[in-house]
Amino acid sequence: MSQLVRTTLALLMVSVAPVVAWSAGEDPVKAPYIEAGDCWSYRATRLFHHGWINEYRECVTHVDKAKNLVLALITVKDDGREIETAYSLNWGERTPVDGTYYEPQAEFLRFPLQVGDAYPVSFHLIDTQNVSTRRLLASWEMKVVGWEEISVPAGKFRALRIEGRGFRQSAGNREAALARTIWYVPEINRAIKVSYSSLASSMPNGTDSFAVELTSYELNK
Repeated sequence: MSQLVRTTLALLMVSVAPVVAWSAGEDPVKAPYIEAGDCWSYRATRLFHHGWINEYRECVTHVDKAKNLVLALITVKDDGREIETAYSLNWGERTPVDGTYYEPQAEFLRFPLQVGDAYPVSFHLIDTQNVSTRRLLASWEMKVVGWEEISVPAGKFRALRIEGRGFRQSAGNREAALARTIWYVPEINRAIKVSYSSLASSMPNGTDSFAVELTSYELNK
């Protein structure tokens, strides 16, 4: 990563202000407890995986603590398509819904999460939907910003907001700027909302983005 990119990342992270006030007595958020049979349903905007996805349901099918592995199956509401996904026990993304493959897994959530924490995330990504697959380096700086009340189709929640800024290689080894915001709710062991954007010049409008919002959930615990 160039010095200019590193400097830009640092400035972006410094500019992120806390969403709400936080008291010193607030406990850190522990790692999630995930069981086979746990399910979350989402409404999506501009989400693509061999076709557009408007709504989907993701259910955990297998948890292997020894291998730090969570397997899940997505069912797309519109056409019944099934997509296999894989994560670490901390929801580190290995093969998420958008069809990419991350090596190592992308740990956008680094537990225990506490307001004010900041941490780097680096990995290679492979776009499995692209016939000319390439390993592209991605580097992020994540920051736990604060708690806020947020409403999604599933209801109103008190969520911990995590923001990230990053860069990844693009065509011709150019670097594309990235932004990601995650709203995580400990009580349901999952994010209730995620937004992502990339300044990708290959897209018609110059940007590549998607967002998901929770519509319902079922937990075994």
